[in-house]
Amino acid sequence: GQLVEFVPVRSPTSYLHSLVTKSVEDVPVVREYPDVFPEELPGLPPVRAIEFAIDLIPGTTPIAKAPYRMSGKEYDELKKQLDELLEKGFIRDSVSPWGAPVLFVKKKDGTMRMCIDYRNLISGGARAALEDRAREALRESVIRKVQQWLSLATCDKLEGVYVDPEKVEAVSNWKTPRNATEIQSFLGLAGYYRRFMENFSKIAKPMTGLLKNNTPYEWDDKCVGSFQLLKEKLTTAPVLTLPDLHKDFLLYCDASRQGLGCVLMQDNKVVSYASRQLRAHEENYPTHDLEVAAVVHALKIWRHYLMGNKCKIYTDHKSLKYIFTQTELNMRQRRWLELIKDYELEIHYHPGKANVVADALSRKSYCNLLTGEELSVELCVEMEQLRHDFVNN
Repeated sequence: GQLVEFVPVRSPTSYLHSLVTKSVEDVPVVREYPDVFPEELPGLPPVRAIEFAIDLIPGTTPIAKAPYRMSGKEYDELKKQLDELLEKGFIRDSVSPWGAPVLFVKKKDGTMRMCIDYRNLISGGARAALEDRAREALRESVIRKVQQWLSLATCDKLEGVYVDPEKVEAVSNWKTPRNATEIQSFLGLAGYYRRFMENFSKIAKPMTGLLKNNTPYEWDDKCVGSFQLLKEKLTTAPVLTLPDLHKDFLLYCDASRQGLGCVLMQDNKVVSYASRQLRAHEENYPTHDLEVAAVVHALKIWRHYLMGNKCKIYTDHKSLKYIFTQTELNMRQRRWLELIKDYELEIHYHPGKANVVADALSRKSYCNLLTGEELSVELCVEMEQLRHDFVNN
């Protein structure tokens, strides 16, 4: 990511603003010396006899935290504010090994204040080894999930993101696990591709159940089916489209006693799948709360896509449409509602059978991709029929 560092420049005008409530022009000394108090600083201050420096103890390990993920709106705002600071000379490009991530805090008027998270630096200050001159750095970067997979998936600007056949071969040739450790190894490797598989957590549940403490290792038919289905899903993984952060999204959510499942789509193409198993306390949730939990789970993991963009959420739980007008909510539901209100979304009802729409639209194996073949006529007809049923319902 790009590093920029703050230059120790302070505007006299901004300093006076913090001391008085009246305008700067009302201060006599400002009117008397207008050249000393310009509206905009022209650049860096002149070289002074004493320069500020941070002396580091030899052997210090630089503290550099990875940047936080940002939505398209936040990233645009970050670029805008950094360009302004660079133009004024308050910051400059940096190659410092020290870095802190950026986050935004919304002001009362709706604008966003850029803040820098120096908590790691402060907490490590007592044991920081200070030596040469070093300047604190501001890290400006957005690491998208696609970039994390470049070693595991192939990215094509025209087609999208698809599983690398060479990497999948190791999974497809995996022998049947003989103990919990081998299950962990298999699920760890297959988990890299969970974004390509719908209901990954539900499929893997029989195997993950063997990883619990004090659970005897019994490889039964359910585990065999789970193991084989995961390998089959990997070899026929769909192509995921690259999202446009300035377009609207569609989100399909579903919940059951086996887990939560979500599909993120854009322009009738799948962007990502997500799923997880229920936690122990969630198994006691009523159906309504499970459906809301699925929506909240999707909003959290895809915040960098959905924040600042319009999104339509489709669920097969009809009462979820009225969550914004419910008068009696428990504390958990109130917390969820506060999170949901941060997004610009609409909740729509669809019958359970419409869940297959997302799967049909994305059912294109990497084998077809490599040969350049289009979807079969039968599948296209099926997709159109599903889309027709979905609209009618």
